[in-house]
Amino acid sequence: LTIRDAESESMVLMLDAQDIAVSLGSSCSSQALKPSHVLLAIGLSPREAQSTLLITLGYTNTVQDIDCLVKALPDVVMRLRQIAGSADFPTSNNQ
Repeated sequence: LTIRDAESESMVLMLDAQDIAVSLGSSCSSQALKPSHVLLAIGLSPREAQSTLLITLGYTNTVQDIDCLVKALPDVVMRLRQIAGSADFPTSNNQ
């Protein structure tokens, strides 16, 4: 999931603080601060690649887990954009 003007490492940390587990990329990624070569290969810019989250669901995830992410993510993105001073970000209603 690529979210414009929201840095993925910060999103991961803020969601983790709410007990929501997402990641920057595959578990075999060793250089987290570099953009994923896979994301670059599919045409994302380095900036877009660094604004991308990996969200993985498994058999242990519940509907409530998904609801928590859906509720938390817009607020996290809005806070990060405000911190970064992004002037042209959408509101949580039209992300």
